[in-house]
Amino acid sequence: MKLLRQPPLKNPRPGTVVPARIGNRRHSFTLIEVILAISIATGILVTALGFYRQASELRNQLLSAAAQLSAVRQILDQLAADLRTAMPQSKLPFRGTSDSLEFARAVPTLPIGPHRKSSTSALTDLHRIAYHTAVQNTGTNFTITGITRDESLLLPELVSTRDSTSAPSSPDPLGKEPAAENTSTNRATELVTDAIRFLQFMYWDGNAWLDSWTGFNPPRGLEITVGLDPLPADVAPTNYPFEKFRRVIFLPTGSVTEVTAIESTRGKDGGQ
Repeated sequence: MKLLRQPPLKNPRPGTVVPARIGNRRHSFTLIEVILAISIATGILVTALGFYRQASELRNQLLSAAAQLSAVRQILDQLAADLRTAMPQSKLPFRGTSDSLEFARAVPTLPIGPHRKSSTSALTDLHRIAYHTAVQNTGTNFTITGITRDESLLLPELVSTRDSTSAPSSPDPLGKEPAAENTSTNRATELVTDAIRFLQFMYWDGNAWLDSWTGFNPPRGLEITVGLDPLPADVAPTNYPFEKFRRVIFLPTGSVTEVTAIESTRGKDGGQ
C-alpha cells in the first residue's frame, strides 16, 4: 500500500501541531559579526587597561610624594630636636655654614654608679652633633645626594673641664679609677635621608640673618631650607627655583651678647 505525502497546511488552526520540516538550516554568526564582536571587546579591554595604567601611575606618584614629604618632615624634626638642646661650650663652639652644622648637645641620662653626688638628680652627657651634606661629583659640579648626621661623645678633656668646678667624686669602692670614655667607639655616622637634594642654613643674630656662625653660644634662631631637586649650576642658593620647605627654629640657649661680640670682631677683621 503506498502512502501519499500531504502538503503542509497554509493557515493552520490555533492549537494545531505542525510537523517540522526535515533538513531545516540552523541560524549561525557570520564572519563580519564575529570580527565586529572581537573589535568591540578589544576596544573595551584597551580602554580598561588605559584607565588602570593611569590609576597605577597616579598611585605611584602619590606614594612618591608622600615618601618625600615624610623624608622632609623627618630631617626637619631631627634638626629641631637636636638644636633645641644645643649647649654653649668653650671647647666646642657652635659652628655653622650654609650647608653644615657642628655643636654640643645635652643628653639627659639617669644617675648611675657611686660616683654621683645624688641618686635622684639627673645627669647631663654632652654629645657632639654634626650635620653635613653627602655630595657626588658629576663632572664639574657637586650634587647633593643626602644629609648625614654624626653623633659622638665629647672628648674626655672637655668632660673634665666641665666638671672641674664641681666637687670631687668619691673613690671607687674597689679602689679603681673611673675608666675614661672612649669617643672613637661611640661615634655613629648615619645617612638621615637620601631624598634631600638642597640644604641651606641661615642664622639669626637678633638683628639680621647670617649665612655662617662661629661662637661659644648658639644663635638665637636658625632657618632651615630644604628642597627635593638639586640646585642648578650658576644659580645662587637664595634663588633656588624649585619647591622648597622652610622651618625656623628658636634656640633657647642662644645669646645676643655673644652675637654682638662676634659681629664686632668681624668688623675689625674686615677693616684691617
